[in-house]
Amino acid sequence: MFTDITERKQSDAALKDISGKFESAKLSVEQERKRFRDVLDMLPAYLILLSPDNRVQFANSFFEGRFGKSDGRRCYEYLFERSEPCENCESFKVLENNEPHRWEWVGPDGRNYDIYDFPFTDTDGSQLIMEMGIDITERKKAESALQKLNQELEQHVAERTAELRSRKERLQLTAIIAERLLHTENPQMIIEDLCRLVMKHLDCQFFFNYLVEVPGERMHLNAFAGIPSEAASAIRLIDFGVSVCGCVEKDGERIIAENIQNDHDLQTRLVKTFGVQAYCCHTLMAQGRPIGTLSFGTKTRTNFTEDEIALMKSISDQVAVAMRRLMSEKELRQLNETLEVRIAERTEIAVKRTKQLQSLAVELIEAEQKERRRIADLLHDDLQQMLAAAKMQLQSLQVNTMHDPVLELVTEILQESIAKSRQLSHELYPAVLQTSGIIAALNWRPGIWKSSSVLPLRLKSLSITRLKMSP
Repeated sequence: MFTDITERKQSDAALKDISGKFESAKLSVEQERKRFRDVLDMLPAYLILLSPDNRVQFANSFFEGRFGKSDGRRCYEYLFERSEPCENCESFKVLENNEPHRWEWVGPDGRNYDIYDFPFTDTDGSQLIMEMGIDITERKKAESALQKLNQELEQHVAERTAELRSRKERLQLTAIIAERLLHTENPQMIIEDLCRLVMKHLDCQFFFNYLVEVPGERMHLNAFAGIPSEAASAIRLIDFGVSVCGCVEKDGERIIAENIQNDHDLQTRLVKTFGVQAYCCHTLMAQGRPIGTLSFGTKTRTNFTEDEIALMKSISDQVAVAMRRLMSEKELRQLNETLEVRIAERTEIAVKRTKQLQSLAVELIEAEQKERRRIADLLHDDLQQMLAAAKMQLQSLQVNTMHDPVLELVTEILQESIAKSRQLSHELYPAVLQTSGIIAALNWRPGIWKSSSVLPLRLKSLSITRLKMSP
């Protein structure tokens, strides 16, 4: 008996074909699943599926390599060894609003992760959470380093700005002090006001200004601030070489004392009693010699900065220049006064000597006039009379004798001598000068000169008050 199995054969062939296709499809799916898993494992981030009961349903190799396998444990149990969920966990927020959520998480390895959570529906329809975490530790470090650099830069800029502002304020303060010292006539009177400005700028509570009273020996307190008047009276005088100011003036070099309250230096013992912690003293120099000191002290810090010390030095130099100018002006005034006194004395002496010379000249002229008159009188009263008597004797002798040429010659000589004597007497002291004055004498004189000189002579007189001559 024969049975037709054609249909069965066809069915077996079809089943075999379907089975082959199924196996092929299954293999293809497995390959795709493997490829997809390989892709997930190659991600530089972790990828997990979380169930609502905190169990990890799936984890790629990145996650398992960092944190290990869960083996059915809840995430907080095997990650942090906790018995209850973490308070700061935000993974399950996506189940509340069914929307993606992003947050940052610090894992048990201490690294930072940028977390992306998404709602996910499993093949069986259950709700899961797909979470991807990207390691951002290096980025956070870079951001932290950048933030630190920015903070340091901002701090440096702030410090530099504060430094520039402080320098600007110091320059303005220096300019104000220089202007006031330049225009004041007495720098000593404004030193206290100027030093108070410096104290406010430097946050100082003390200043002392000493001036030399006895060169090389002692100074006196010219201005101060920060201590009672009774205490200032006790230190009004300081000898050279005593305390900080005395040593500075003696040696001519500044002294900077720091952390004074913890120091046992004998030089700072005086300022230590006032509570000073940092103290800086500069000498004031004028024309190469010390004229005093200027010092500042603070009780709020133990030291001064270089800029603060430089400002104190600048102020001290300006005060010294002003004091030097004051001393120069004082010396110049003294020299002017001395010069004026000497000029007045010399002028008085010159006036006296001029008067003496004038008096001597008058006396000399009067003596000359007297001598002229005496000689004229002598010629007129004595010599002329004697010559006239001799002439008369010769004339009487000629009457009694015969013509004698010698007697005649002698008579002529006597006559000429009498004329010369009379002329000389008139020239020495003209009678018209005494009787009629200088004008008449001058008018009389040209006639005499004209007869004895070849030069022409002309006299023109104006109205002149008659002067009396001393007899």
